Amino acid sequence: MDIAEFLITQKPNYINVGDETDLFEAAFTNKIPVMLKGPTGCGKTRFVEYMAWFLKKPLVTVSCHEDMTAADLVGRYLLNNDGTFWHDGPLTIAARNGAICYLDEVVEARQDTTVVIHSITDDRRVLPIEKKGELLKAELIAGSGKKCTHYFCKKCGVYIYADYEFAIRRLTVRTKTLLKPKDFPPQAHIFVKDKDPWINIADKNICYDEMYDPKIAWPKESLDRYKKYLETN
Repeated sequence: MDIAEFLITQKPNYINVGDETDLFEAAFTNKIPVMLKGPTGCGKTRFVEYMAWFLKKPLVTVSCHEDMTAADLVGRYLLNNDGTFWHDGPLTIAARNGAICYLDEVVEARQDTTVVIHSITDDRRVLPIEKKGELLKAELIAGSGKKCTHYFCKKCGVYIYADYEFAIRRLTVRTKTLLKPKDFPPQAHIFVKDKDPWINIADKNICYDEMYDPKIAWPKESLDRYKKYLETN
């Protein structure tokens, strides 16, 4: 399927009545899902079409109903003359191509169906495709403005490590997921300006409002080891 088929090429007839376009654009920039609430015919669908055109993003629309299953969203195996083949559902198509997925009348869908959108709309940004054993990952933008990809456990969904575009030839591992996390005490607490007020960090000397500078935060032996690795690989 050509994702270009989902692009809206002509500007929809929509008149901004407030700051809804700014709010939608801010949510889109920060990878935050949006729920539109209003009576039938108030312009929710037209607004989404306008924003898809404005952001130059494909728009995949799903008309939800009580008989819709998780497979209708994620995908299923189908039969043809050559045997079985996998067919992506609309949610998977949107996730693979960075499109906007509009779940029209999502409240009409059963809870056991909409549960599949939880992991793709929260901070995990992944879509489990259980029938294929695939965990579809969505790219995020780090505080540096560079891309980063998060990786999760296929069994439990726990966030394990990240691959940051700016971190050349190194991965960022969540030490709490290791068998002996106490063997790896933190060397830096980053983006503390965004932490919840009830979180208390004892060692203020390793706190950074944003991303840390490895040349300052890392021990000398770590810097030397990393330099040697880059020179030999």
